[in-house]
Amino acid sequence: MEGLNSTPYPSTSDLLYDPASNANVVPLLDTLYCSVIGPLSEDSCRKEDKDSKLPSTSDSLYCSVVGPIIQEFLAVLVFAFSFTFWRHLQQRQKSNRRKGGPQVPGSPSNPSDLSLTSPRPSSNRSSRTNRPVKRDDKAAEPAVRKLLQGPKSDDTNGLSEAAEVEAAEKEMLQSLHRRDFTDALNLFRLVERRYKEATFKEELFSEFVQAAVRVGKLDVFEKMIRFMQSKGMVPSTAFWQDTLRILSTRKNYSACLLAHSIFASPSATAPHGVLPPGNRVIYSCLVNAALEMGKHEEAADLLNEYKASQDEPKDYNIFFRAYRQLGNIEAAIGLFKEIGGAESLSTMVLNSLLMACTSTTTSPGSSVLASPVSSACIALRALEVLYEAKATEEKENPIVDVQSCNIVMKALASKEESERVKWGGRATASSNVTSITKLLEDMVSWRLEPDASTLGAVLEAAVAHLSESLVTVAVRVLSSSHRAFDGLKFSMHLRNISKHVSVAQALALYEEMKRRRVAVNDVSVFGVLIKGCIGMRDLDRAMLLVKDMKSLNLKPDDLIYSQLLDGCREANRLQLGQELFQAMLESGVQPSAFTLMAMLKLFGRNGAHDEAYDLVESWERRFGVKPTVLHYTCLLSATTKGRCYDQAWRAYQLMKKAAVRPDGTALATLLSGMVLSQDWSRVVDVAEAALGLGSTAVPRQSLISALEDVQASSASPEVIRKAGSLLRGIGGHHTSRSSASNWRSP
Repeated sequence: MEGLNSTPYPSTSDLLYDPASNANVVPLLDTLYCSVIGPLSEDSCRKEDKDSKLPSTSDSLYCSVVGPIIQEFLAVLVFAFSFTFWRHLQQRQKSNRRKGGPQVPGSPSNPSDLSLTSPRPSSNRSSRTNRPVKRDDKAAEPAVRKLLQGPKSDDTNGLSEAAEVEAAEKEMLQSLHRRDFTDALNLFRLVERRYKEATFKEELFSEFVQAAVRVGKLDVFEKMIRFMQSKGMVPSTAFWQDTLRILSTRKNYSACLLAHSIFASPSATAPHGVLPPGNRVIYSCLVNAALEMGKHEEAADLLNEYKASQDEPKDYNIFFRAYRQLGNIEAAIGLFKEIGGAESLSTMVLNSLLMACTSTTTSPGSSVLASPVSSACIALRALEVLYEAKATEEKENPIVDVQSCNIVMKALASKEESERVKWGGRATASSNVTSITKLLEDMVSWRLEPDASTLGAVLEAAVAHLSESLVTVAVRVLSSSHRAFDGLKFSMHLRNISKHVSVAQALALYEEMKRRRVAVNDVSVFGVLIKGCIGMRDLDRAMLLVKDMKSLNLKPDDLIYSQLLDGCREANRLQLGQELFQAMLESGVQPSAFTLMAMLKLFGRNGAHDEAYDLVESWERRFGVKPTVLHYTCLLSATTKGRCYDQAWRAYQLMKKAAVRPDGTALATLLSGMVLSQDWSRVVDVAEAALGLGSTAVPRQSLISALEDVQASSASPEVIRKAGSLLRGIGGHHTSRSSASNWRSP
């Protein structure tokens, strides 16, 4: 056992301490470790065979393999035992600390050794953290700890009651700043129970209210408001603003009205209640909350309350916005007249009134407050207000601007007026068109230059009322204006005017925009204008539009090319159409089914049947799109009308080869051509194909007439016999009179 005193292995006595005996634990682990592992490492590995000077084979294997494994296993076992024993001692230390027993040196509860065992906690705590901090009663201030743990104090023993409440208020504010809402609320309830007459500063209630709204505790919000009201507190303007703002932001509109009703209700300290200050932010939130809740009468009462206050200058936009939602035009106009002279008016007030007059939509439940003005004369009432405001303004302080005129212009563009109104001091039978025209003329005399919104309203009215005169007025205004206009905003108007009003007027507007260098970077707009030109049979104008497109780096699509090809067909300009088709391919535009149809019609109109046949035959191979039965029917119709019956039969064979099933229209067209060509065997083949589609594919009378013509002809007996069989199959009868003269070339 000499190795026990001279062992080189480390001792664990430094880490183990028995708080019960206040002495170090006997180094049992050292003894076990040295007594077991020591002999294995020193004696066993040096054992030699008595009969040989070399170590035995079994001992060598033991020392090289088994010995190290056992040594490592015992080391792990000792570590596990020591760790378990250390955890056990830690639990005993915690238990002794709770009971006030002996402590381990260097523990956190021993102040003399704190610096040696753990880092000193930082004294700079963040005032606001994202995660709530758990309250530690012992870490609180002495007054708060005394409030929480001890009995009530008096002025002769410790802190006074006022000091304790003040300390508690300070601690509550700190908890709220740390976002520890629950801790602050518990402390508030404790103070409320202990000190019935305790009062706090408005700052504490403001923090509590905002915290309660943030966490969704509206019951706490109501409790704080009622507590303030019971103590006779008069909230400041800042309190109202902060509270109503956060409530409105989170759409707690009922809480806004609740706060107002609580303070407005009579109390012991305020028999007539306490109304909020006449601040625009406060009443804007309150009125908006009432409107959102559908409480229109309460909104009207709030407006009257705000109107009667004398604290601050009024923000009349609040009134006009509310009247617009309430649908009360007469109240809005009455307030405008009540405001008085030009010195009390402003452009913003006028525009708010005009918006109230023109955008009034009576919401459900507001019929009591709605004005009796019919919707048919809303726009004209706004027009009257505009002229009255213009008559009262001063030259040095104008209140009518371009936006004011635009508001009325848009209203006139959407309503059709058909009644006599008093306008500018004269009784005039007016409509929207005449009203807009007159207003534009007056804007020029008022030296108000129309902008893009003005022209947009005029063009909308032109489309709504199908008025070419308004388009002419818009072109004239555009030509005389010095403003810069965005072509994108005019694209829709050009398209609508071309579709619904007049292509000529749309082209006139386009030419003026082109002169003013207002670019139209929209392919669809050019497509509509080109289609209009083709409809007017003005192919040259359409080609000029294509040239304008290319100058703007716009690429015509397949629909535009198809429209141009239709124009070439109408003008019998085959060569131009072929050039356009070739230019289309060179520009990389993929032809569509519409393009093929336009080309077939162009070839058919000009008798180029071979070119049409070649185009259909090579279309799928060149462009990857298979022609449909409509394209083959178009080819059959063109060849039949051109009396090229062999070409028609050739096209039919191509159709069968492409596995395109003909429909009734294609077979009826081909049948008439074969009858006129008196090729009776082909007539029988077409009739048989038509019967294969069904009895209704081709008119029954047409089939009977064609087969009777075959029987009356000098065709071969086999053809006549086949025609008779088909005729009996459809219920026809034989006639000796040839009816070939009944067929007319389509």
